[in-house]
Amino acid sequence: MSAAMSQDRFQEASQWVARLHAEDRSEADDRAFRQWLEGDPRNAGRFEHASAVWDAVGGVRDDIVRVPLRPAVLERRQVLAGLAAVALTGTGVVALSSGKAQAIETGIGEQKRITLPDGSHLFVDTATSLRFRTSWTQRLLWLAHGRVHLDIASGSLPFVVSAGQSELVATRGKFDVEREAEDLAFVAIDGVATIRGSRENDLRLASGERFRSGSAGTGRDRPDMRDMSAWQSGRLAFRDETLASAAAQMNRYSLQKLVVTDPQVSSLRISGVYTVGDNVRFARSVEELLPVQLAVSGDRIVIAR
Repeated sequence: MSAAMSQDRFQEASQWVARLHAEDRSEADDRAFRQWLEGDPRNAGRFEHASAVWDAVGGVRDDIVRVPLRPAVLERRQVLAGLAAVALTGTGVVALSSGKAQAIETGIGEQKRITLPDGSHLFVDTATSLRFRTSWTQRLLWLAHGRVHLDIASGSLPFVVSAGQSELVATRGKFDVEREAEDLAFVAIDGVATIRGSRENDLRLASGERFRSGSAGTGRDRPDMRDMSAWQSGRLAFRDETLASAAAQMNRYSLQKLVVTDPQVSSLRISGVYTVGDNVRFARSVEELLPVQLAVSGDRIVIAR
C-alpha cells in the first residue's frame, strides 16, 4: 500500500474515533462503524492505532492529567476490546411496548439503548438492572442497581425514577441516575427535577447539580458534566478519586478484577481518563503513577505496596 493510501486509511480511522466520542453520536453512527469494522479485517488495527494517538494528544479532555503507559504486547487487543467493544455493545436498540412492567438488564461490559413507549430514551450502562412501566398516573422506572442515562420526553404524566429510598420526579429533561447498594446519585444534566426521600425533605435539583446519598453522607454539589458523561463514550474520568473507588468503578466493566485490600493503598488518590474494560492497562498506569506494584493471577490483578 502506498504512503498516501496508508495515510488516507489512518485519517478514516481517526474520523471514526472522533465520531464515536462526539456528544451527538447516534445509533446510525454505531451501525455505520460496525459495518466499517467488518468491511476490512485491518480496520480494527487502524482503529486501535488512531485511538492510541487520540489518547496521546488528550482527545477527551485537556485539563485532566493523562498518565504514561508502559508498552505491552497485550495492549493491542485490550485497547480495541475496551474502546470498540463498548461502542459495539452500546448499539443494541430495544423498543419497549406499553403495559405491564418490563425488565431491562445488562451484563458486564454491555450497554443498551432503549426506546420507551412514551418516546423517552434510555442509555443503560454495564451491570445494570431496572424495570419500567406506565400507569394511569405516572411513568415509573425502578433502578435496582447500576447506572442509566435518561432523555425524558415531555408528557402529561410525571416520570418517576425510584432508586432505593429516594425518587427523582421530572416531566422532561436529561438525567443520570446511579445506584450501588445504598449509595445513589441523581445528576441533572439538562432539566429540573424534584428529589423525594424518606430521610430528607423534597428538594429541587437544577441543571448542572448532583444529589448524592449513602455511606458517605447526603448532599448536593455541581460536578463537571463532562466527567459525569464520560462513561457514555467508553471512558471513566477520575478527579482526585481514591484508588479503591476507581478500582470498583473499573471492575464493573471487566471480568478481570482489580483487587485492592491494603487500606493505605486503597486511600491513595488518582486522576485521569481511562478506557473501560481494560483493567490491565489501568493497573499498569497506576503502577507508573503511584508507589504500588502489581501481581496478576488469572482473573485477578492485585495492587499492593
